[in-house]
Amino acid sequence: MFETSNSQQNLTQANPTVSQAQSTDKAITADYHLPNDLPPSPTIKKRSRWPLLIVLIVGLIGLMGGGAWAYTYYFPSPETVLAKALKNFALIESESFDGSITIAYQPTNALADESSPFPIPKSLTIDINGEVNSKDVTNPEMNLSLGLSSDEIPFGRVEGDILVADKTFFFRLRRYPEFPFFDLTPIRNQWIRVESKDLPNGEEIFTDTLTEDQNTRIEALTQKYPLASFAKSLGDENLNGEMTYHYQLNFNKENLKQLILEVIPILGETSDDYKNITEESKAELGKILDKITFTNWEVWINKKTFYFSKVLLSISMADEMGTVSITTTMSSGRHNENIDIVAPESSLTVDEVTRIFEQQFAPATSSLEALPGSDLEFPTDSDQDGLPDAMEEIFGTDPLKADTDDDGFSDNDEIENGYNPLGPGKSDNF
Repeated sequence: MFETSNSQQNLTQANPTVSQAQSTDKAITADYHLPNDLPPSPTIKKRSRWPLLIVLIVGLIGLMGGGAWAYTYYFPSPETVLAKALKNFALIESESFDGSITIAYQPTNALADESSPFPIPKSLTIDINGEVNSKDVTNPEMNLSLGLSSDEIPFGRVEGDILVADKTFFFRLRRYPEFPFFDLTPIRNQWIRVESKDLPNGEEIFTDTLTEDQNTRIEALTQKYPLASFAKSLGDENLNGEMTYHYQLNFNKENLKQLILEVIPILGETSDDYKNITEESKAELGKILDKITFTNWEVWINKKTFYFSKVLLSISMADEMGTVSITTTMSSGRHNENIDIVAPESSLTVDEVTRIFEQQFAPATSSLEALPGSDLEFPTDSDQDGLPDAMEEIFGTDPLKADTDDDGFSDNDEIENGYNPLGPGKSDNF
């Protein structure tokens, strides 16, 4: 310790500057005093973690809610999908369709007599395609093509069209069997027009008889008695490039019976046809429904639009005569798009068609003209070619010339064989 003091003394003597600096520091320290009125040092408090925790909880709830919404949006339940599809179906005003109806008949042993001259076909297929537009309920439009075929029917396939436009029915035959005593050639590929005056009572073909209140009550009944319920999922399926939900459904037959019974009185408020339905008729209808079994019902629902893309329905009905099974398969598209259906430019009236077939039977009854007191009238055939003058006018041929185009064949022969009576070659219009 003494050595240290001597060293400091020697250092001071040897370095006067150091000694001066130390003296200055002591003086500054002696003159500087902290004031007594300074505020106390602040106390640092710990921050609460609850606000942060609340934010995290709210965020988590939002995330879970958004995830649940996203899940239900991208993966809706079958019940939700079916409900949307049924709602959309009720709002359809126009669409196209394509499908078939197959009817199979299995008679009882007592009726299964193959030697019968008129055996009942065991199977029948009806091909259907077309489009409808019912945006104007007082003037619905439809264009429908039908084809009927069966391997067990000897006369082959029958094809025709039905068109509804401008509150008028039109139909035509495009393909049909040959009948030995009945010739349909004159009307082949010819549109036939059916107007209100051609109906038994001359009533309007299309009338909107339901009031808004009736429609509302019927719609409420369809909600009260739903006919379809989800049975099971059959997986997703690609139909024409569009993904669909494929479901099997249950059909509630009891709801159908109750729905019919409660809708009939509503329809009877504006229609005598429904008003006059007796209780016996209602009971008979119930018995018929009891015989029907809904064996299979499948639907394909578009994942984007929630419209029915395809429907398959199979039913069967059995009685003492046999069992009938009906399977309907129908695809649809162009839902609520603009579909224009135009009436044919030319068509035959019912009266004109009647005169055509009267002419066919005229030769067989021509001898009656000679009978005393006969008042029968027969179509005029000025050129005696077998084609009445009225038909000559329709086909554009010369009623005073048996061979209008001078090709060596009479007008009637050409038309019956599908040839053009106005020029060379065949024609689908004759």
